[in-house]
Amino acid sequence: MNTRAGRLTADMLVALATDYIRNLREEAIKGLYGRLKQGLYPFYAPIGYINTGGGQIKSIDKIRAPLIRKAFELYASGKYNLESLTETMRKLGLRKLPRKFYSFNRNGSDSS
Repeated sequence: MNTRAGRLTADMLVALATDYIRNLREEAIKGLYGRLKQGLYPFYAPIGYINTGGGQIKSIDKIRAPLIRKAFELYASGKYNLESLTETMRKLGLRKLPRKFYSFNRNGSDSS
């Protein structure tokens, strides 16, 4: 790095690494869109669905799916804000794990 040749070599390595990263990103995105076009959701199953293994269609969670539908119906009624909806869904038994509850909030994620 102290000589002109050393700096030139480092610059060339940076350019190659940048190209590799850019290409890797493009190929990953292409793969995700390919899975979506095949009708497969390439991410972790959303609430109300169950992961059935790599490359498989997600299956409906027979316990949580009706509760998720109920949550959407209640919220769409306009009678519930996110806090009251969270409390109502807890009372109805919507859980992540046996001892953890979902908490609906404005940023789209849930916390326990």
